[in-house]
Amino acid sequence: MPRLLPILLLLGLITAPPAPAQNADAAMEKTLSLVRAWVQGGYDSRAQVAADVAQEVPDALKHREMYQLFVPVQMPEIPGYTVYQQASVDGSTDPDRIWRNGVLQFFRDEASGAIRERELNFKDPARHYNAHLQPGSLANLTLDDFEWDPGCDFFLRAAADGSEVRGSIGLCQIEMAGQTLTADDEVVIRPDEFWFLGRYQDASGQVMWGNASSEHTKLRRTASLEQIQRPDGGILIFGATRNTGLELARLLDARGDLVTVFVRPASDRSALESLNVRYVVGDALQAEEVNKAMASARYRAVVTSLGCFGCDTPPDYLGNRNVFDAAKAEGVNRVIMVSTIGAGDSESAAPWIARFFLKDAMALKTQAENHLLGLGLDATIIRPGSLKSARPTGNGELTPDATALGVITRADLARLILDCLDDGTTAGQIYTARDTELRWPWGMWF
Repeated sequence: MPRLLPILLLLGLITAPPAPAQNADAAMEKTLSLVRAWVQGGYDSRAQVAADVAQEVPDALKHREMYQLFVPVQMPEIPGYTVYQQASVDGSTDPDRIWRNGVLQFFRDEASGAIRERELNFKDPARHYNAHLQPGSLANLTLDDFEWDPGCDFFLRAAADGSEVRGSIGLCQIEMAGQTLTADDEVVIRPDEFWFLGRYQDASGQVMWGNASSEHTKLRRTASLEQIQRPDGGILIFGATRNTGLELARLLDARGDLVTVFVRPASDRSALESLNVRYVVGDALQAEEVNKAMASARYRAVVTSLGCFGCDTPPDYLGNRNVFDAAKAEGVNRVIMVSTIGAGDSESAAPWIARFFLKDAMALKTQAENHLLGLGLDATIIRPGSLKSARPTGNGELTPDATALGVITRADLARLILDCLDDGTTAGQIYTARDTELRWPWGMWF
């Protein structure tokens, strides 16, 4: 028996519990694996806001409605696990509604045995709006492209049962209104939720910024990673801030269709404010911006009424060509183009005055029509004659007769476009749009 004692002692050493360093390493790996699995997708606090209203929570303690997305991104020049984050006031990709974006960096902190969550703030945030739609655009960024405060890092640790990851903030301070405020914050990550306090207190402990409630702001995942990177965009309309495109947006919205409107940064959107529409922003003359808009969601159809008389660079051909090419590239097969009488084989149908003053526009529309027809898409081309802004008469019609001419209200034209969207048999057709009761030219005024 005495001879066995050294052997038993040696075996005891071999089978002894792991050293504390090994325990810490396993804990950090567990935490990071849960973060990787859980922090992704689109989140919002609508459920919490609704609960606050139902429970008649005092205004000072109500949580505000927030929308946040998290998208894992590959950034080889930045250590650890990186996630693009973006917050907006309504969940849209409209730059005017984005109020924060950056990169969350998750990395091991050997000194604390925790995973540090660091918020990297872009030095040029606007340049990287909606990077979740083109995550590869962040691949070459380095830490030199960001700013951060190490004191504002969170120290994350997984619960023993793996049900959540929780972490408090370091010594994070900001200067506001001549005083130093200290962050009172905590992050809680669960399989489908992301919670935080997000508030700052003065030296006496009074909340000076953020929600005064001691209850976390609770963001709940409402969209998968796939859905936020390619959400359902419904019908995409180019030229919807006024005239026919606006009338179509109103009709689609009234019956509950999902509508996305392509607008220029400086476009007047006032007429659309009462509608439940999604915005994508860009310049139709810039192919890259149109491509980005087309790739931002899954669209079942595209309608374009682009055109401009007197513009330095009319979009009648170039803008429409960009739309058609982008639709082809993204697999959006259903395209409806609002052209004009006088384009293509309808040249003889246009009044002489239109052929004289609008000959350049007609030529550009003809080029656009030909380009569209050559792409093999499920395209419908609609050529209205004279357009008037008036109440709909209900007498609008589409005819394949390229020699027809007439007058039609924009509201009735929009109704005909809607009918085409609902009728797949109109694909591959070219129509003239007119009012059966209005005759040119008197129908323009009477």
